[in-house]
Amino acid sequence: EMPVGFSEIMEVVNEYVKFLCAGLLENKDDIGKNFIKYKKIEKILSVPFKSVSFREAMHLLRSEEDCFREVAPNAYSITRKGEKELLSKVGPVVWLYDLDYMSVPFYQASNEDGVSAKAADLLMEGVGEVVGCGERHRDGKSVRDSLKKHCVKESEYEWYIQMKDEVPLKTSGFGMGIERFFMFLTEVDDIRNLQILPRDNNIEYLP
Repeated sequence: EMPVGFSEIMEVVNEYVKFLCAGLLENKDDIGKNFIKYKKIEKILSVPFKSVSFREAMHLLRSEEDCFREVAPNAYSITRKGEKELLSKVGPVVWLYDLDYMSVPFYQASNEDGVSAKAADLLMEGVGEVVGCGERHRDGKSVRDSLKKHCVKESEYEWYIQMKDEVPLKTSGFGMGIERFFMFLTEVDDIRNLQILPRDNNIEYLP
């Protein structure tokens, strides 16, 4: 979370991803030389990260089936198939921005049209979404309005509303799916094979 706007947080993500890739490439003799696909990293560092609005993506993929699903009345999200189709048409790294407002969490701020959100997903070749980011609501009133629209109880987020009431502030944040980033680096196609924490209920953990 940072005190910046939507476009600035996207640029932070760009630099962060490039920093990680450059670091891996610089240390390729020591880090993952047997399973990381370094040619993919070189490719990512050599191409611009393109940007496509959600509505542009819907138009671009209009002839394809099962690329979008309706998540609320007149609000859509892209499917995994849609992400891969978009990447194949646009490039190996694509920002999908101005997502439908009702398809994102309540804390993402809306654009002036009230239909789209100041939110974006960074899609990467072979995986789809790897990073999600967005600008947050600035004040308590905006949060309350969004909670109501998203049918989320205010009582569950009293602390968050209070924080926004007492210190209104424009912030943006992002989150990376680490396992998804590893999928991109290694070309492993099943995320269950890249678990950072094991999910086997039969494993005995030390106290």
